[in-house]
Amino acid sequence: MDGTGKIGGGASGHDVQNTYKNTAPILLEAVLCVRLTAYYVISFLFPFVKRRYGYDINPDGELVVNPDEARVVCWIFEQCLAGNSLGKIAAGLERQDIPSPTGRPRWNREAIDKLLSNEKYTGRVLLQKTISTGAVQIENDDLMARYLYTGTHEAIISDEMFTAVQQEKLSRSKEPQNHVAMRLTF
Repeated sequence: MDGTGKIGGGASGHDVQNTYKNTAPILLEAVLCVRLTAYYVISFLFPFVKRRYGYDINPDGELVVNPDEARVVCWIFEQCLAGNSLGKIAAGLERQDIPSPTGRPRWNREAIDKLLSNEKYTGRVLLQKTISTGAVQIENDDLMARYLYTGTHEAIISDEMFTAVQQEKLSRSKEPQNHVAMRLTF
């Protein structure tokens, strides 16, 4: 401890957080060169990363498919492609007594929308989708580089199905065509 009562020379939590953010891409590249998965590295550097619905985390920190939840993920993607709204998909999950990712009996539209937009179901990890500016987290709309890692874990959804769902969501969207949260190219 120093004279301020802080451990480690008095660096603030904000300084440590900025150091991680500035060095994480460099560390990720270095570790991936020795063939560790991106998720393992993220889990090591950022232990607050949550498990993703459809996957479990094995003792090595890698994402592995949870077969029961993976069937639900596939069903949700299929229902979207069949033209069902987020509300109808949520009602279908409730009728089947499938609890939400948080364990609640009802799914909400936002959870389903996020699930349908998450590239992790294709076996990829996209880093820096959002960035932190102090206490506020914002969407990274080309403010900083993003890093897409492929083959980091087993896919639940094919690239074709994922892309088709993104196109379907875009066709239903009231936003202008050029305001898509995720580019469709991999």
